[in-house]
This record gives sequence, C-alpha cells and structure tokens, in this order.
Amino acid sequence: AEQIENEIIAKGWPVGEVIGSEQELLTRYQVSRATFREAVRLVDFHGVAKMRRGPGGGLVVTEPNLSAALRAMLLQLHFSQIKVEKVTEARIKLESIVIDLAIQHLDSSDRKKLHAHLPKEEDSIVSGPSTGRTKGSNPTHDFHILLSQFSKNPVLELFILILSQLTGYYSSKDTLSMTQVAADVHHAHKRIAEALLAGDSELSKRRMSKHLSSVASFLDPSG
Repeated sequence: AEQIENEIIAKGWPVGEVIGSEQELLTRYQVSRATFREAVRLVDFHGVAKMRRGPGGGLVVTEPNLSAALRAMLLQLHFSQIKVEKVTEARIKLESIVIDLAIQHLDSSDRKKLHAHLPKEEDSIVSGPSTGRTKGSNPTHDFHILLSQFSKNPVLELFILILSQLTGYYSSKDTLSMTQVAADVHHAHKRIAEALLAGDSELSKRRMSKHLSSVASFLDPSG
C-alpha cells in the first residue's frame, strides 16, 4: 500500500488516472493477489486510489476525503485526552501568522473578496443549520478560511481549515439564538477585517485573539 501511495505522490497525484490493471500491478509489485487486494483496500480507505472494474478499469487515483481525515484527527484528540483549550491555543497562534502573511500579500482581488463576504455573513450564519453542511463545517468559519487563503500559504490554509472544523465539532449543544450568534460573530469579524485592510497587524491579531477566546467559552469540552 505504501509503495502504491509513493508512486501516486511521485506522479503528482493525477486524480482520475489509471495507474495499472490488477494484473499489471501484480507483476509490477511482485505480490500475491490476496496481498495486492489488501493493499488496495488500504489505499481506498486512505482516499488515495480505488479499483474500477470492467473495460478500461484498473487502480484509479482518487482525491483524499478530508472529512475522513478530520474525523480521524478528532478521534485522536479524544483518545489523547487533548483539551479543547489546546485546540484554541493552536488556532490563535496559527491565525496570528495568517494575519501577518495576509497583510503582506493582500491584493485588490483579496480586498474585493473580503468586501463581498462580510455583507452576506450574518444571513449565512443564521441559515447555516438548515443548509446541510457537514458537522464541524460552520458558516462562522468561512471568514477564517478566507483569511487563510490570503496568506498565499496552502499549508496554513489546510491547517486553518482543519482546526476550524475541529472547533466546530466542539460547538456547544446548548440552544443559542442564531441571530445573536450571527450578530456577535459578524461584529468581531468586521473589526478584524477593518484592522487587516488598514494594514494594522497588531490590532488585527489582538482582535482575532479576543474573538477566538470568546468563541472558546461556548465550546463543549466533551465534543
């Protein structure tokens, strides 16, 4: 399974490409059919490739399932008994880095995206529970994911997406007014955006830290 994954990585992860038929791969890897099929089961589970039957079939490169990875990370956090406060602490540190890079790389296109996002944010948060988004993928996180894109660092973008959704898993189960939540979150995001657009890194980071600390007070440690 590791050899198959390494081959796909070396090829540049060409989603949709057939890397070989079962017989071709049995010959290439010099393994038994039983061993090969177990390897295929593993790479399929990892979201790397899956076997397609019929004419033109074979082992097809797939796109990894981020939701499965997020769920695995959440289970690991529970198993390791990592407190939700540590998730928030890591998020504050990473989002501070995002702000510094976003201010450094912010261009006219980014500014337009930010100005377009904010007016629609409250309605998006209020309607969030009824839009069928997966657990942990909350509209309140869209602002943070957008800022991470401005950093022009895909690794940070991925980490912010993961930490945002992990935070979403810990969202309080208490009944809260979504209208009030939307208003409070939007107000905090608007103030962060104002400082960001003004190029004031320290003010933007202080406002972000205050906002995320406030969010943490509504999280359920039991997930």
